Amino acid sequence: MDEDCIFCQIIAGRVTGFVIAANKLCVAFLDARPLNPGHTLVVPRAHHRDLHSMDEQTSAAMFNLAQQVANKLKSSELPCDGISLEMSNGAAAEQSIFHAHLHVVPRLIGDGLGRVEPPIARPGHGALAATARLLSA
Repeated sequence: MDEDCIFCQIIAGRVTGFVIAANKLCVAFLDARPLNPGHTLVVPRAHHRDLHSMDEQTSAAMFNLAQQVANKLKSSELPCDGISLEMSNGAAAEQSIFHAHLHVVPRLIGDGLGRVEPPIARPGHGALAATARLLSA
């Protein structure tokens, strides 16, 4: 636990958080600044800075809990036409709280939230093949 981490404080019960689901390794609670009603954060119970510091079990537990939350959102009375999952890792990816967390965001047709789009100039076959070789090595 990181005493200065707001998510660690929520998990420990020192700060109010609206927990909606949990498993052995992760907790899901409502985002205090939701993009849409029901916007939930899934966080590991142990303090992990980001995806890169989590072990495989914690990562799997995080995704499994996110799926449970997504199913709850779809079957609830909250408006939910779809679900977006988002996880930022590192300052360059706009991570603002450095405790790993996965956003589960209920989406509505026309909600205006958008998504990250690829650059207009798309890489050619050769560039994609070179990138695949680097990542497959």
